Amino acid sequence: LDGSVVDVEAMVMPITYGGKAATLSVIRDITEHKEAEKRLRESEGRFRQLFENSGDALFVHDEQGRFVDCNVQACRALGYTRRELLALSVADVATHLLSQEERKKREDDTLWQQALRNEPGRLVGFEENELRRKDGTTFPVEVGVGAIEYGGRRLIFASARDLTERKRAEEALKESEERYRAVIEQSVEAIYLYDAETKQILESNEAFRRMMGYSEGELLGLQIYDFIDHNREDIDANIRRSLKEKRRQIGERRYLRKDGSVIVVDTSASVISYHGKMALCAVSRDVTERKRLEDALR
Repeated sequence: LDGSVVDVEAMVMPITYGGKAATLSVIRDITEHKEAEKRLRESEGRFRQLFENSGDALFVHDEQGRFVDCNVQACRALGYTRRELLALSVADVATHLLSQEERKKREDDTLWQQALRNEPGRLVGFEENELRRKDGTTFPVEVGVGAIEYGGRRLIFASARDLTERKRAEEALKESEERYRAVIEQSVEAIYLYDAETKQILESNEAFRRMMGYSEGELLGLQIYDFIDHNREDIDANIRRSLKEKRRQIGERRYLRKDGSVIVVDTSASVISYHGKMALCAVSRDVTERKRLEDALR
């Protein structure tokens, strides 16, 4: 009557009414039902769009690991067609799966089990694994695991992110740090690193520890004020200048050794980045004997 339109479902049947043939129409308002169906289609459309456009390889599989769905990136990363991949299981593409004994040790508290116990749509954890391509090559991945309601069933949702570039970067960094460590430790120059803000020792090499008479653990608890035999204002002024110039020859300084003796060192400093912090790398050479000889010569 108000001009609005509703969706209805009608059922028509012939009847006899008052001794005459008539038609009975049963009409049911299904507007809400149609709206719910529309919202469901829109939701499924958004899910499919996000699923297919993800940069990670996405999989849906059952508790036995049999694939039910996968996205384009999963097919591309593994070198399979979608039809080929859906004929496989997790065991066919993952190189590191828990054995029956390992699952028993965990009392079935695996990520898969956790996912199925938790509410759908939430990742319960991550683990590193390795996936095998169709051509037999492998690559490292980080896998996030959760549950999903799919076709009226609760299934396992897994997202696999390729870690190849990150692993290469980590390996390159490790090699770089190993080279750095070899150079530092084998250097005849006394070298130490300290935090530009807290002034605490971060690292030192064997030559510096031998020159100062401290162990590595003892030095890590010290600030540079504890062994540079100059007043704090002078030390701070040198630090500010080094931070400004980035690399400079400081010259001769007095260092107080653990045994209380004082040595003269020729020092240079440079600013470096150390685990995300600003640090200063000091290179010092003991010139105490040279100074004594110079004094004697004069």
